[in-house]
Amino acid sequence: MMESILDELADEYDGRVKVCQINIDDNKALAAEIGIGVVPTFVVFKWGKPVAAASGILSKNVLVDMIKT
Repeated sequence: MMESILDELADEYDGRVKVCQINIDDNKALAAEIGIGVVPTFVVFKWGKPVAAASGILSKNVLVDMIKT
């Protein structure tokens, strides 16, 4: 479910937004640095800084609002 929403957002915002996924079990240091403790967690970065974050199953509209932050 979330993967299809993320794929849609990647297509809709192509060239403006980069959608990435990390496996926190394989990237514990990065997860700790960003503050990810639960899955799924979504973090929006602008200019290398986190500007919005939310955890749990989110609607496409919520993710779009986060991107527009």
